[in-house]
Amino acid sequence: NLLGRSSAASGQDEQARAFFAQGLRSARTIHDVPRLVTGLAYLAELHLERGRPRQAAAPLLLAANHARVEHRLKVTARRHLQRLHLSAEERAQAEAEGGPERLDALASAALAWLESGSSTSG
Repeated sequence: NLLGRSSAASGQDEQARAFFAQGLRSARTIHDVPRLVTGLAYLAELHLERGRPRQAAAPLLLAANHARVEHRLKVTARRHLQRLHLSAEERAQAEAEGGPERLDALASAALAWLESGSSTSG
């Protein structure tokens, strides 16, 4: 996840996608929930940086509210969420998509997006 974040920061999006996918798959395989949520939050930051706020909302809400996430990540996720200026409807939709019970679905969607090579939603 840190390699993905570093690659994204240096503009190497393809490499970042590969690192994010590897990290998410690994965390999912060993059922490391904190690492999986962290990876989704870092990927959400990439979405924000690349102008895809809709894709960032649910993972950020998950990270901001998940019981097993480090405090520092929660604070960062909440700060990003404040900058999104979500309407009540958008927030409700993101909360429905980003609840703890939806972790596996969020991870599946993130992996599908990462492996698709697409730079848009989907």
